Amino acid sequence: YGTMEQRVTEATASLERSRADLALARDRAETLYRIVRTLAVSLDEREVLTHALLLVAQATDAQRGGIMLVEPNTGRLAFRTTLDRERHVLSTGSGGATTTGLDRGQGLAGWVLANRKVAIIDDTALDTRWQPRQDADARDRSVLAAPLMLQDEPLGVLMLIHSEAGHFDEEHGELAQAAAGQIAVALSKAQLYRYVSEQSERLGLTLQQREEVVAHQVRPDGA
Repeated sequence: YGTMEQRVTEATASLERSRADLALARDRAETLYRIVRTLAVSLDEREVLTHALLLVAQATDAQRGGIMLVEPNTGRLAFRTTLDRERHVLSTGSGGATTTGLDRGQGLAGWVLANRKVAIIDDTALDTRWQPRQDADARDRSVLAAPLMLQDEPLGVLMLIHSEAGHFDEEHGELAQAAAGQIAVALSKAQLYRYVSEQSERLGLTLQQREEVVAHQVRPDGA
């Protein structure tokens, strides 16, 4: 009887763990679906970044966060959008960075980009990769960073922050990594759309200028 009771207890505990795992997997799938659905309807780079950051921060219960992108001219990392949920502040750079950039190998973001893998810091006071640059950074304790990769090309870094030590776990890391992949794809599409639009506008302006030149060269008598 004791053996049977123990087996029933173990089976019940295993079933509860399975239910918890299924619930986590379901929540992660729903979050990724919302991210994909939201990003699919926008070709604007700023909208892609702000919507994605807000959704991931809500899913991981991060208090602050940001998305850093590699600047094409300098190769440095610079924040393009930042979020502070406690202060209800969501900032996005207008065609540029919101803060001073970082060198590719500098700080936690540089480490993540160089190693191309997710990093979870349980206590920033014990990890030299976290380099506070302002008062808010010094109060942070938990940090999760995931690289934005488009195949083998690094585009930037997703940063999530919490004031309590040990807030982020492996489930959060897996969700952030999956979300970062979707963000990279959406960002690439938005950048391609912007490039094509700029080229089309430039081509249209060139054709217009040529037509004006030809019109001035044509004489009134048609000669």
